[in-house]
Amino acid sequence: MKTILVLSILFSVSIALPVRAELTETDLENIRQIFREEWEKQIREEWEKPIIDHIDTSFDSIHRSLDRIQMILWIAIFVVGVAGSVNWMSILI
Repeated sequence: MKTILVLSILFSVSIALPVRAELTETDLENIRQIFREEWEKQIREEWEKPIIDHIDTSFDSIHRSLDRIQMILWIAIFVVGVAGSVNWMSILI
């Protein structure tokens, strides 16, 4: 009976002693650093990737629009050039 009592007291003390230990500033800083890293990783996964994908899609859309505008300008320059050369030819003949 004494053995069980002594072992139970030792067991209780061995469990209770670490609980009384306090966290040092270094421990708290390590916990903050881990939390900060996990938080930044989560933000990157949930926010940055969709935003970057949206920006890429927007740039592609703008690029296509600028290509169309460039094509229209080249056609307009060609038409004006052909019309001008036809006009000059009619004056010379």
